[in-house]
Amino acid sequence: MNRLLLFTLVIALGVCGHPAPAWPFDEILFIPWGSGPGHAGYRLEPSGCFGPTDFAIVPWESDGSTRYVLLDREQSLLQAFDLIGGRPVQVMATPPWAERVALQGSEIALWDGDALHLGTWGDSFRRTPLDGVPFHTIQRLIWNDGEVMAVDERARAFRLTRHGRVLPPEEMELMDAGQIQVIRQAPRTLGIARGSLQRSGITLPFEVGSVELLGTAGGTCILLVDVILSPTPIQARQVLVFAPLEGDALRLVPVPRVYFTWLPHSFLVVHDTLYGLVSSPRGLHLFAADSARLHDQGLAFPVFLEEPYHLNDHLPSVADSPGFGTRDEAPLSRSQMMLNARAFVNLQWSASSGNITSGIQQLPDGSSVRTPAWVTVGAKQKVPYKWGGFTSTSTFAAGVPLGKKCGDDYTESVSWTDLYCIGVDCSGFVSRCWNTSQKYGTATLSQIAAQLGSFGEMRRGDCLNLVSSHVRLCAEDNPPGMVLTMEASAYDWRVSYRAYTLSALSSYVPMRFDWVIEEEPVAPWIVRVKDGVTTLNVRQGPSISEAIITTITGGQRFASTCAHDGWYHFHIPSGTGVHGGWALGGSTSANGYLEGSQATSIARVTTPALNLREGPGTGYGIITTVAEGQHFAILSSSGSWHELQLCNVPGFDAGWASGTYLAITPGGPRDGYGASVESLSYPSTLNEGSSATVTLELANTGQCSWDTSTLLATTVSRGRASAFAHPGWVNSATVSPLGAAVLPYQSHATVFQIHAPQVGADTAFSEHFGLRQDEFCWFGDSDQRGPADDAIVLSILVHDLGGLAAPVIDPDGVAIVGGQLGFSWEAVAGAASYGVFRGSLAGSPSPVPVSVITGLSYASSHGVGDVDENVRYWVRAYAGADSSDLSQPVGEHDFALP
Repeated sequence: MNRLLLFTLVIALGVCGHPAPAWPFDEILFIPWGSGPGHAGYRLEPSGCFGPTDFAIVPWESDGSTRYVLLDREQSLLQAFDLIGGRPVQVMATPPWAERVALQGSEIALWDGDALHLGTWGDSFRRTPLDGVPFHTIQRLIWNDGEVMAVDERARAFRLTRHGRVLPPEEMELMDAGQIQVIRQAPRTLGIARGSLQRSGITLPFEVGSVELLGTAGGTCILLVDVILSPTPIQARQVLVFAPLEGDALRLVPVPRVYFTWLPHSFLVVHDTLYGLVSSPRGLHLFAADSARLHDQGLAFPVFLEEPYHLNDHLPSVADSPGFGTRDEAPLSRSQMMLNARAFVNLQWSASSGNITSGIQQLPDGSSVRTPAWVTVGAKQKVPYKWGGFTSTSTFAAGVPLGKKCGDDYTESVSWTDLYCIGVDCSGFVSRCWNTSQKYGTATLSQIAAQLGSFGEMRRGDCLNLVSSHVRLCAEDNPPGMVLTMEASAYDWRVSYRAYTLSALSSYVPMRFDWVIEEEPVAPWIVRVKDGVTTLNVRQGPSISEAIITTITGGQRFASTCAHDGWYHFHIPSGTGVHGGWALGGSTSANGYLEGSQATSIARVTTPALNLREGPGTGYGIITTVAEGQHFAILSSSGSWHELQLCNVPGFDAGWASGTYLAITPGGPRDGYGASVESLSYPSTLNEGSSATVTLELANTGQCSWDTSTLLATTVSRGRASAFAHPGWVNSATVSPLGAAVLPYQSHATVFQIHAPQVGADTAFSEHFGLRQDEFCWFGDSDQRGPADDAIVLSILVHDLGGLAAPVIDPDGVAIVGGQLGFSWEAVAGAASYGVFRGSLAGSPSPVPVSVITGLSYASSHGVGDVDENVRYWVRAYAGADSSDLSQPVGEHDFALP
């Protein structure tokens, strides 16, 4: 099958105008494998073959020549080669594990996965840890106007320094590239945009995986594109695509299928010259094509690299975990999988000398271990790799102070238990992320996971498995070519994030846990940032330890697709695929940052690429392009066009799209209403005719947001007139709307009044309440999530006073009339007159009589402006020598007066 696809590709390249090769790529440098200056180091492990991780082409200040600088991670060397003589002219030791480099003159910036190192040739480096950075991986370091910037796996650029000072994470800027954007508009189609100039519909003769913009030369964009030969097991190769910003000419140059060591990136465009690095079993080959040759139709690589070689097909086999029969495992949500995974990356611990071996050490169980070199005395983060390890984060944290060895990179002997050595290997990590009852190996994962039809179906929590070698956890939904993963790997001997092109994942099989719980609701809901929120962070995952993607502000609305423990995931406008982030909504509606609604219609994009315009028609300018599968809140409609809420599009809060390319979900209630009682507070006894306050705190445990149509009403039986009905209720059977937009996972405290009935003797009441969505459902229905009709109950003993009931103030009768505060009350059975009292609620109430009347209303003799907010009025009923209790107080600030 692969041979047929490859043959099709070759034919397609010929159709695109690629004649017989003229071999214009020059090999300008060859570096053999070996040790010491002039050689490149590599290391073969079960999870990969690792060698140099970065290179740069820089002008040399001393003589004006051009030098090739190689970051040799395995030897911890930075080597500068003379491109003419092919020899190292300067060699410098680097900090261990450095994996990215950028140079500007004599200044050097290095990144080691945890910290930024700044220095100069021949000098020492200054290390600055970067905790809580807004990105998972750095694909490139670059200098820009004297400052260091990082480019992540999504081609987003972040400023790391300002005026020579390394910025703390909260000050790091997400920089607008402002130049050229490449958009995957369809499986075989790319779009290129630079400012107002857009070129869309570049159709390639193959399905496109990841796309990297290398640069421009002479008005031509140079792209490095993955060609998908097989979606599962993944087979891909890389092709250079030369696409002019204007015109229809398109040239394709296949990259050699030679991949001896993992190269995070292998091409650079510097001063209109394209440099390419190929890692072969012999060594590193550096090729170059200058601006003149870049336009040569015969551009190709030398024939000696035509024999395919891929490291994934030549890795040593692993010692798999002991065999088990097929087991039933517990269902697990994707959010919980990712929380489990992030716990391994974010775990902070402190190593002592007792946790570290000196070389290879034999344990009491007969196994031999060697702790990784990065595990040194002091504070550490991330769980270390352990050959054969299946340690949970809690067991690891408990084992460190007991002196257990932390990690094991010696692969000749296996310690399967946590008795003496703790950590996880690749399959142990995935097994822990899936909460399995035992450790599954790369050869036995198929007992609990099924192969997917394509890498494009992967979601966060799925895995990429290479039997008998390695397994990686997918860390994102529907990866757009470049796949963000989490893995316990021999690359750095710990659990880390890493991003791979499809060509680097050759032979891996996408797999899904058999008991995964998909968290997509029946229909999305709308989350709205509360007014007054100036900045709310959007993060990669549902945790404050996750990297910040962007920020949002009050009033913006998004379509949310799932929630987890007070965090809400929603779509962010993007032209490269379904892309989203997580924001903290808050545990309660009172102090939270987000509120929800089920009433707003939602639009889902149904075409690979959709233009959003400034107005409802094709005559309006294009604001941005969004991709298939994204959801948006509809703000308004005009004919067949709909206005969609946007964020992070400079100058625009909304954009218009044709309904032809949208699937509309009308606003309104959805299935899945539910609540649980967090707390219930009320008095257990009341005197007849008196009133009291009830505070009921409810948690939203359903899939739907509550709104003004969510009501608290009587149950057992439903809609029954309550003995405790208060004049402030909607009616005798309905207490009140909840009055808040409460999202799933949020809680809300509703406060209401009850009024005790008149009784002839002390009487016990059990008053039941339930929740209903007006004209839709009761939460206690069999197809909803409760609470049951008898779950909210007030058990109150009402005392018979044998006298007059206290008057009840009519809330609708409170008003400001002629500059005076007026109010009225309900007649009390048997009362002949009523006394009005005035006093203060500051401290203890001390009402004093001001008037006795026979009517049912009163207007204060004090102007409203004279009434302090602590001044209140009360009413008492009289009948001969009998008198009632005082009514509830009434004042200017007790009611929402105009």
